[in-house]
Amino acid sequence: MKKLLVFAAMVLVLGGLFVGFGFYVQSKAAREATPAAQNFHDADARLLADEVMAQGNSPRAVLLAHGMAAELNRDREDRRARGRLGPFSQTEGPFRVWCELHDTYCAFLVFASGLPATESKVVRAQAELAWSTALVQLDDHPLRIDLEMAVALRGTHEYGPIRIGKTDSDDDPTAYDGKPAAIYRFFVRPGDPR
Repeated sequence: MKKLLVFAAMVLVLGGLFVGFGFYVQSKAAREATPAAQNFHDADARLLADEVMAQGNSPRAVLLAHGMAAELNRDREDRRARGRLGPFSQTEGPFRVWCELHDTYCAFLVFASGLPATESKVVRAQAELAWSTALVQLDDHPLRIDLEMAVALRGTHEYGPIRIGKTDSDDDPTAYDGKPAAIYRFFVRPGDPR
């Protein structure tokens, strides 16, 4: 009888785990099926596949992406030439940037080969440099005053630091490490259902 009760309890626990996992998978699949998620994944795939330094959802976005990629490349090379290590010293190859620009929000996806996947002092410094570089790129944007911005750093295999905040705020941006779903909302385009 005792064995039967233990077996029944195990079946209930395992059943509960399977049901819970099913809801998790189902909700993740629902998030991934939104137009914004698809727009993000399309941009991410192009960032990885195309050997183009700057891409975006509009000509203005491409200009912003180009400015950011050029500045990150220039900063890394200047530091190397002076024999100084910087946040991106261990990365290789040119930075590639996708900019998703809209009237009230903007996202920069930054690809850097060799970007470490784990959170560390260096990775936090990389996120800070990328954030400040993005702010400089938006200096001439007419709506920069109240623009919500995301900056996501991506290595060869996965996303690392992601920062989200307001461009006109003195507060530090909120950190989301390695979870690109946090920025799907920046990829809602006109005509997409919210």
